[in-house]
Amino acid sequence: MRSSNTFGLHFVLRPAQKGNHAIYLRIVVNRTRCELALKQTIDKKDWNTDKGAARPKTPALKHLNTYLEEVRAKLVSHYQQLNLSGDYLTAEMLKNSYLGKTAAGEEKMTLNRLVALHNEMMGKTLEPGTMKNYKSTAIYLRNYMNLKYDAGDIYLKDLTYQFITGFEWYIRNNPLKEGDPCTNNGTIKHLVEYSRYSQIVD
Repeated sequence: MRSSNTFGLHFVLRPAQKGNHAIYLRIVVNRTRCELALKQTIDKKDWNTDKGAARPKTPALKHLNTYLEEVRAKLVSHYQQLNLSGDYLTAEMLKNSYLGKTAAGEEKMTLNRLVALHNEMMGKTLEPGTMKNYKSTAIYLRNYMNLKYDAGDIYLKDLTYQFITGFEWYIRNNPLKEGDPCTNNGTIKHLVEYSRYSQIVD
């Protein structure tokens, strides 16, 4: 079905302190508009307004352009995912999706955040031996997600059977200590501990 959504991304400058200009990404969706602060500044003479990019005169400016294109690519990916739902989109909805926020502006819970929250809270009550296991699971999860996802994290709502199957394979084939693979019982313990995290939904 043909989508009626219109979409555009444009990098623009806004005056900042000390004579530099802050870089913003202007998001346009269905005639709605908002801007995303990128926390990057540049001297206006180093900016190509027509191209919406830095003049690549130095390695630092080339690196800045690479970063800007990475941001653009991520926004395009979020737009495509939201567009598949068929719902009417706005620029603010797309911005919130990129920032990992709900419509109410609250951050969506991710697995890494939940693990960190759990271990911080339970570390005050559980025995050191038990916490050692949880911390090992957290390391496995972090390493696995860094390998599997560009962001190194996943929203709880996106957890699937495929995720835990891949996680089990990763544990069995990537020991935390070289030459000391995780036993079958150890792997099951990590999966049980993971399941306790993933049963909590945002």
